[in-house]
Amino acid sequence: EGENRRSYSGEYKFTAEKAGKATYRVYALNSRAVYMGDGYKSVTVDVQPSFMFTANRRVYLPDTTTKENPSFYSISKGESYSYNNGKANSADIDFGVYRTSVTSNGVTSYVYNLYSPSIATSPLTVYDISDWQKRGTKFSAPQNGKTSLFNNTLVSGMAIETEAKKVSINLLGTTTGLALGRVVFFLTPDGKYGAIHINEITQDLDRKPFISISVKVQK
Repeated sequence: EGENRRSYSGEYKFTAEKAGKATYRVYALNSRAVYMGDGYKSVTVDVQPSFMFTANRRVYLPDTTTKENPSFYSISKGESYSYNNGKANSADIDFGVYRTSVTSNGVTSYVYNLYSPSIATSPLTVYDISDWQKRGTKFSAPQNGKTSLFNNTLVSGMAIETEAKKVSINLLGTTTGLALGRVVFFLTPDGKYGAIHINEITQDLDRKPFISISVKVQK
């Protein structure tokens, strides 16, 4: 009222649902609910990401001869490592991948899985990782049909944790298979929740098979 009729002070709190910039303007109304204008002023809030997102990383199936295929993966580094350089980077490595063959009616197919170097018995005995450092990241069983959830729901560190806690994360290796659209949730030794999305399982121009993954993990 009076000389203060064009002034207002107050506090408004809200919870950011996703990272990035959002611009707000004050929509002022008088006592009769008539718009009074806002002076063309706005406030822009820039929410910093609470998670790290790495997209379309390749993790190759292991080779037993040269042992140079990058078949181990570090979530924090967002990089793949081979057996040859894995030991030097084993403090950062969270999992390796492998496949087993299944023959039915004369047709051979493959089942792909991941495993932590901390697993009691390595499923890939041709690689001796007994003297590697072991991070001990734990995993859930692969979850079917989670592409939409990965892309549209896991948009903050809190959302990642909320969804991850809905499943059991107690495995040092998966057994039911990695496949297109499946998501594996994980918990790192330093208490960070995350999710691995299986984009595709294919091969490169040299016919070397690999798994393409995208990963979201809390900061």
